[in-house]
Amino acid sequence: MAELWDLYDKYGNKTGKFHERGKPIPPGYFHTIIHVWIRSESGKYLMSRRHPLKSYPLLWECTGGSVLAGEDSITGAMREVQEELGVALDRKKGRLFKSERQDAHQVFYNVYLFSQEENIPLRLQAEEVVDARWMDPEEIRQLAKAGELMPMLNYYEDVFAYEN
Repeated sequence: MAELWDLYDKYGNKTGKFHERGKPIPPGYFHTIIHVWIRSESGKYLMSRRHPLKSYPLLWECTGGSVLAGEDSITGAMREVQEELGVALDRKKGRLFKSERQDAHQVFYNVYLFSQEENIPLRLQAEEVVDARWMDPEEIRQLAKAGELMPMLNYYEDVFAYEN
């Protein structure tokens, strides 16, 4: 079954039109993607490693993906984490950290920050994720220096500086 996304105008209003993943988005329309940073009380972040057959193979990232048709942004964020890591997040422990429209990619880009305990079981989605672990900010900086962090996460220092 095809994955469908809601299409939005440049102001973030739903247009009532849908888009099928993998096809070019028509000019003047946008869809919503999310990134989800999960931070523990000790200040570590739950990072996952991309499958080798995906774009940006074997790079580390926070969980991310596209919001599906009919979902709001935070529901899509929580679904992606559940699917990829097997973690059910508490909506009350999450907040929108960053939101912007990226015209070049035709997306509304929403970044969430959630609080979560570290001692939770993970169930990795085999076709998406090959590893996941908690990392402190210095470990993530080292991944970035080594070119092993997803390039779209170049704002990671802003996440580290943000206080809940």
